[in-house]
Amino acid sequence: YVELDGPVIEGATGTVHAAGGPISTLKVLAIEPERRFVTEASERFVRLRFEHELADLADGQLLITQRVRMTGPATPLLRHTVGGRLERSIPAALDSLVALVTTPADA
Repeated sequence: YVELDGPVIEGATGTVHAAGGPISTLKVLAIEPERRFVTEASERFVRLRFEHELADLADGQLLITQRVRMTGPATPLLRHTVGGRLERSIPAALDSLVALVTTPADA
């Protein structure tokens, strides 16, 4: 789950708690409405940067790109211990993103 301390704007902070993981500090780094948003979750020895991009394709479809970048001294250990779980969670997160962007605002 994600809990922000205020509105969803660039610079907003809060916490994120992934299933089976610790509660981490979260910061919204960038927002381009209907195009892109970037967040970063921080722990003492690692940072996880999540980038989400939406692009319209010529055939009317929507291309969704999600990137996760792990940096910091604990990266090798965490890549080994939680990297697989993170990889497996991306499809579910992407499905949630699709549901979010395809649901009318008044629903």
